[in-house]
Amino acid sequence: MTNTAISPKVSGAALAGALTALIVWISSLNGLDVPGEAAVAVTTLITFVVGYFVKDPARIDRDTLNEDYPR
Repeated sequence: MTNTAISPKVSGAALAGALTALIVWISSLNGLDVPGEAAVAVTTLITFVVGYFVKDPARIDRDTLNEDYPR
C-alpha cells in the first residue's frame, strides 16, 4: 500500500503561494501596484526558502538508515 500523505515540502510550497497572494492583495489595498512578474518572483523565493528549511521525512529516514548501516 502506498503512502498518500502530503510531504511537508509540498505543503510549504502551497503555503508560499498563498502567502504571496496575501502579500500582493494587502499591497494593493495600500495603493502599491505589484506587477505579476514581481509576484511570481516573490513566490519563487518564498518557495525556495521553505523548501530549503523543511526536512523531507523520507530523506530523514534514509539518512538515518545509512548511519545505522554504513557501507
